[in-house]
Amino acid sequence: MSVTDDIANSIGELARHSASGIDNPHSIVGSIVSIDSANTCTIQPQDTNRTVIQNVLLTSDSGVAPTYVPAIGTQVIVSLFGPNSGFLAQHGAVQSVALAVGTSNYGGLVKVTDVVSRLNKIENKVNDIISKYNTHTHAGVTSGGAVTAVPTPLEVGTLTPTVNSDIENTVVTHGNGQTNKTAYVASAAAIQTQIDTLQSQINGKLLQQVEAQGAINSSNNASDPVGYKQAQGRCDALNDQISALIKQRSALYKQLNDINSNPPQ
Repeated sequence: MSVTDDIANSIGELARHSASGIDNPHSIVGSIVSIDSANTCTIQPQDTNRTVIQNVLLTSDSGVAPTYVPAIGTQVIVSLFGPNSGFLAQHGAVQSVALAVGTSNYGGLVKVTDVVSRLNKIENKVNDIISKYNTHTHAGVTSGGAVTAVPTPLEVGTLTPTVNSDIENTVVTHGNGQTNKTAYVASAAAIQTQIDTLQSQINGKLLQQVEAQGAINSSNNASDPVGYKQAQGRCDALNDQISALIKQRSALYKQLNDINSNPPQ
């Protein structure tokens, strides 16, 4: 390399230092002033001699994902393409994350605890309808027994309540700004509410079972085979429903135990 080339390179390096206003011409420290588009922001350099830099890319290239959108005011490091252009190399607090790639947009991530809670309400309602269908009779009939038999055939099976692990991918998690402890308390409380609801349903079914067993005891299979069969069918259906509810409650107890075994500090 000639002396002329050395001088030219030195002048160029000095110019870059002067343009950036810092010791490292390749990066600067600053803070977020505004988010201007899906992939650009405005930066206020830490060096007060510099004006703001606009159209700084949130990522090194447009149209890539994930894109982390920093919170206003958070400190960042900008890698420079030139005196007034660059991209965020490091950032502090994040206000949102865009995971979408390409033109498809599926919206935000689901809130698993809320989804499970809504599914459980639907599942409990369906199970309640099945229970009422399988045990309902019609009083006041004019022939045969005093009441009709339970439906034949019975509706077999009930819905098992959904739990988080059924629908959750724990590789990617997200939140709403709550602390881990606040989210933990909310999740545990929601599960306990579901357990209490199931326990109430179990208690109601047990009372119905006592009534059904009393009808069996008061019936005579020889003199009233129809009434005896109806009472026996109702009692069997209630046994199945109680077993299903206890199974659902056990699944929720396990989920609650898993949460309580590792509470946030």
